[in-house]
Amino acid sequence: SDDGTLLLLTHQTGQSTSEPWVWSIDTEPPQFVGRLGERSLGDSAGLDPVERQLAYEAPGVVVWWRLGLPVLGEPTTLRNEIETRNIGIRFDPSGRWLVSNPFQSALSFWPLEGPYPIVIPGQSASSLIFDPAGRSLTITSGGEVKTLSLVGESPEQPKLAFSIPDRPYLGRVAMSQGADYLAAAYRDQGPGTSPALITVADGSVEYLPGGFEDQARGIDFSPDGRLLAAAGGQFIAEENQIRVWDVATRQLVAVLDPEARLMWETAVFASSEEVFWVHIGSDLRLWNLATGSDESLYDGYVRGGVQASADRRRVIFGVREPPGNELMLRFLDLDTGETQLLSSHGSNLSDWQIDSTGEFLVTADKVGLIRVGPVTGEEPHLLYGHEGPIGTVRIDPLGRWIASTGADNTLRLWPLPDPLKTPLHKLPHDELITKLKSLTNVRLVEADDAESSTGWKLDLDPFPGWATVPTWYDRKEHR
Repeated sequence: SDDGTLLLLTHQTGQSTSEPWVWSIDTEPPQFVGRLGERSLGDSAGLDPVERQLAYEAPGVVVWWRLGLPVLGEPTTLRNEIETRNIGIRFDPSGRWLVSNPFQSALSFWPLEGPYPIVIPGQSASSLIFDPAGRSLTITSGGEVKTLSLVGESPEQPKLAFSIPDRPYLGRVAMSQGADYLAAAYRDQGPGTSPALITVADGSVEYLPGGFEDQARGIDFSPDGRLLAAAGGQFIAEENQIRVWDVATRQLVAVLDPEARLMWETAVFASSEEVFWVHIGSDLRLWNLATGSDESLYDGYVRGGVQASADRRRVIFGVREPPGNELMLRFLDLDTGETQLLSSHGSNLSDWQIDSTGEFLVTADKVGLIRVGPVTGEEPHLLYGHEGPIGTVRIDPLGRWIASTGADNTLRLWPLPDPLKTPLHKLPHDELITKLKSLTNVRLVEADDAESSTGWKLDLDPFPGWATVPTWYDRKEHR
């Protein structure tokens, strides 16, 4: 780089392929940043030491890596108006713009402050869990547990923390408030019972006494980390119970034995002494462990999937209203009794989570769309990118990222949009046109027959300058 802090080496791997290697050389000893993957690259490259970015010419495009992020994902492909080689690539001194010089074409200016997601291929997951401090993301897949650091000085990729060979499918997993334990809800052909209590430090597994022989269908730690609750009865009718263990003593301390069959994703703590639960075709209920009382909170055709804010006073859950309709979400404020059907998030949902403050929620659907919006039901922001159904979506407790995985076998970290601001597609017409025009100076204009057979052509407005970097949505401020 121009300031001498980054060193780039392009390693030739084949006749037409190479792999960039990058070091940070302003430390003693120099620090290896990473190998960025084999691909077809040209001769032109640019390094940005301010935001730690790398851009390379590739056939017809510019390939852009963000090395200053805590996570190393796939590069972003920036496409030129015409497919030609770029004979020069440079970052501006602030690191907010990238300029390329396509051969026999106009200069291309790329704004780099847009909310581009980090995409990590080859990552499937049955559970995603941000630790309570937002320092890492835990990823479970099959019997493996991986961790992804979100605070390192050099970009990371998921690393295998430990594997549990005799539990080939961990399923949904919960994490204690202190991030010292994981609890796996599913047994699936392994020894012992469910749930399994896993010590994060070394991956050691304990099967709790009085556990289920059947699959556990819901699992949660209490807010103080003292208790663990799980629901059974997936296939064994006699195990249709919610059981609660003391984590310190590993002893079973309470059992709820309802007559009706339990729903999935039930047994969620409402406090350190209360548990939300749902049975098929009925209401959202609250079980008090101290008194044994059991009361209804919402009477409707609740279908489980209970998620609560950090203080457990704001709740979202799946409903079919009326019975037989598509699955949708409902919001309930336990302090005010206010409830809202969240029809703006659609009815083809696969997963969801309410954020720790209880102000907004994120949903994922079966066609690959993520929605982010307030719990009051206004139109959500739309995040496109997954190719196929999304399996899991989770919110960073610090308000920086949304994590998701899906059938396309990718892990994605999305910059969190401000859910309280109007999304792009719902702006008033004139404001929308102004916004779209700010994102590019390329214009579609009328043309005569001599210029175009379609009656239209692309034209360029004057470059508006460097001061304002356009972006299509505002990121939420971090907590």
